[in-house]
Formats: sequence, C-alpha cells, structure tokens
Amino acid sequence: MEENQPKKKLPIALSELQSLITISYGVAVGIGMLFQYNKYALFGINIFEYADVFDFLIAPFSDPKILLYTLIAVGAAGVGAAIDTLWKTKLPKSYTIFSFGMNRKKWFPYQQIVLFIMVVGIYLDLSAEKYAEKAFEEITQQATITIRFNDNEQKQILIIGKTNEVLFAKEDNQVKIIPINSLVKEYEIVSESPADPEEPPTE
Repeated sequence: MEENQPKKKLPIALSELQSLITISYGVAVGIGMLFQYNKYALFGINIFEYADVFDFLIAPFSDPKILLYTLIAVGAAGVGAAIDTLWKTKLPKSYTIFSFGMNRKKWFPYQQIVLFIMVVGIYLDLSAEKYAEKAFEEITQQATITIRFNDNEQKQILIIGKTNEVLFAKEDNQVKIIPINSLVKEYEIVSESPADPEEPPTE
C-alpha cells in the first residue's frame, strides 16, 4: 500500500502544476492586454477594435518590459502567499497578534484574497500607466521610416505598433491605420481634440 502512494501523488502533482501554468498564463495575457490598451490609448487607439485573439495571446511576450512587469507581479504574489503561509504555520501567536485576532474569523481568508488582488491590481494599473507614458515618449522621439505602398507611393511615418491585420503609424501628427495585405491603402483616426504629440494626455 505504501509503495503505491508516490505513484498516486505524482499524477495529482502534475495536474496541479498544469492548472498553475494555465492560470499563470491567463493572468499574463490579462496583464499584457492591460499594458497594450494603455499604450495605444495615448494615441487615441482602442486596441480592442483592431486586435484579434492571437494578438492578445502573445501580448505578454510582445515587449520584454511587459514580461518583466508580469513576472514581478506573479512572483510577488507567490512570495507574498508563501510568506503568509509560513508565518501562519511557524509563528501562529505572532500572526494572530499582527492580524488583531481576525485570522480566527471565518471570513479572514476571503478578506486576504480581496486585499491581495487589490494591491496587485493597483500595482499593475500604475505600472501600465508608467509603461504607456514611456512607450509614448520613445515612439514620438524615434526617427521616421519610409514605407512604400503597392502603387509605389512613399510616406514618412513613425511606427506606433501593429497587429496581425493593421499597422499603426503617425504621419504629420495624425494617427494612421494601415491595413496589411488589403486593397484599402489606409485610414485615419480623427479626434475632436487631438492630444499634443510631444507629450501624453493627462487626466
């Protein structure tokens, strides 16, 4: 009986690992979407109108900075949970004093989860805004490139980004949407009060 126990535990451990990987990837995709949305929003672009599922699936890996923020968030959450569990197990009296005895309440674990999600959410929101501002600055300060259309027309543009279907560019302070592999040459986003191209809009 005892010899079979390790064999039974192995499939369970693998199942838990697969679930953890799936959840972590889902969280990473969500974080990538948040960062991408903030970046393109500064140019007046709603990325959800142009991106498909594949674009969002690779969002966490589209920029090393996004991946770094994702790893920090997931890593901090894991370390925080591990420290909390270790403290509760090894120093229960100290844990109870620090939590003002609330750890004995039935609702305490749920409160911890909510607070944890709030803290991580605030961190990610602030990080996404900082990332977007930095990306805006880098894009507006980069050198223009020349693109050639199928009819041999050439234009000098700044590359903002792209999806599988379109290329986001800036020409003469106007955001252009250039379809890839399409008969349509380009179209533009018209804003009633366009933001200053030299600095991102502030609330």
